[in-house]
Amino acid sequence: PAAAVLEFHCCPTALWNEDRTQCVFNGAMRALLGFYENDFSANQDLWLTRVDPSDRERLLASWRNLRIGDEPTVCRYRLMPFGGGVAIELEETALRFAVEGDEKSAILSRYTAAEALRHGPTRVHSLVHKTGTGMQPVRGEVDLLRLAGEPPQRAFDSITAGIESIHNFV
Repeated sequence: PAAAVLEFHCCPTALWNEDRTQCVFNGAMRALLGFYENDFSANQDLWLTRVDPSDRERLLASWRNLRIGDEPTVCRYRLMPFGGGVAIELEETALRFAVEGDEKSAILSRYTAAEALRHGPTRVHSLVHKTGTGMQPVRGEVDLLRLAGEPPQRAFDSITAGIESIHNFV
């Protein structure tokens, strides 16, 4: 169930256990890094071994602060993708929350590649946002017409299906 919920996040996201030895990634996370959850079963220190050595202490300090505090933490560091290549500068925003009462906790981490931070929204993101925003009034007008009883049901169903298709695509 956690994996399905994480897919609702459009940015790279991971759900970690308290000691960060087990995790669940969403598809965006797998695509960004090339890591898979089962990679951690072979090497529980995999994440830290891929962090640039000069960034490790900062990351570990961020993780310690997260364990003892109630506030989210934000940390920037460089991570080597699984297949090798050039390190990716990540910004990790992490939040600890209780599970199974107060006995255990989990960590939800959202990752942003520094390239995205520097350049802001891309043209594609802008197009998606504008398309979604433009479809909202159309959907509202169709709903009003339906209440007024104007369009035939078949036409209404066709229009609604088209709007839903575009909305799901966006």
